[in-house]
Amino acid sequence: MSYTESLNYPFDSNYILKHHKSIKKELLGFDNFKNIKIAILSGSTIGYVKNILELF
Repeated sequence: MSYTESLNYPFDSNYILKHHKSIKKELLGFDNFKNIKIAILSGSTIGYVKNILELF
């Protein structure tokens, strides 16, 4: 299974968080992305959500 296949529903959040850097590296190889800026206003407890949002 490739890393990007792990982003299909149903999600395994533990797998996605464990392999976040590898999935992001694989996704950077694709050209069809839109640049979207999202501001996350919170403390350190939201770190995992930020990592997952970067992939989606």
